[in-house]
Amino acid sequence: NMWQRAVTALRSQENKTMLLPAQLDYRALTVSPVDAQIIDMTKLNRSMIAGIFNVPAHMINDLEKATFSNITQQAIQFVRYTMMPWVANWEQELNRRLFTRTERAAGYYVRFNLTGLLRGTPQERAQFYHFAITDGWMSRNEARAFEDMNPVDGLDEMLVSVNAANPLNNFKDTKGKEEKNDE
Repeated sequence: NMWQRAVTALRSQENKTMLLPAQLDYRALTVSPVDAQIIDMTKLNRSMIAGIFNVPAHMINDLEKATFSNITQQAIQFVRYTMMPWVANWEQELNRRLFTRTERAAGYYVRFNLTGLLRGTPQERAQFYHFAITDGWMSRNEARAFEDMNPVDGLDEMLVSVNAANPLNNFKDTKGKEEKNDE
């Protein structure tokens, strides 16, 4: 109760130093050197565990050196350098055990699709799809499929930017039409 009165009095007077009543003792809120070493060892242990299993530190909740911008890159590196070797082994083993030689020769296979894990940031994906669509090697519906979106009628047509078009093809098409019109 005495503490509450002191705090209330302090709040009513701005920029004043708080004095403790005589009955209260001040204790510093510090960490002893032993406790500080334990905290450092805990951080080291988390870092070592992440290193042993080749897992980014942010995936075991060690966010000390993580930033929003580098977590995406760390996640992509995790897929490439930690998951891919395991996935390749699993694919090979499943293909060997599930399919006969004849079935493998006919084109049957097991493949894990990790594309979703390698997507990157929305800005990177938008730029990738933009170039893929305007350069004419991906349709708009294919880009939608990568983003788990339903296809839309009329978006299967391949687009090519004007700068990438072959002007001779346009000239041949135009010349052929002119000759037909002359007849």
